[in-house]
Amino acid sequence: MLNHFEVFQLMKLRQEQTEQTASIAWENYPDTNKMKVTTAGKQQYAPIICCCQCA
Repeated sequence: MLNHFEVFQLMKLRQEQTEQTASIAWENYPDTNKMKVTTAGKQQYAPIICCCQCA
């Protein structure tokens, strides 16, 4: 039968493994905010074509 200290150690180990897995996942996750900014920047700096003849 497990005593309280063993249970505590197992819970702590499980938590550390979960946090490590989460941090690795976030490192490999693409940053969609930067992608939106760069695509918006590309649209913003698109060449402007004037349609009127008077320009």
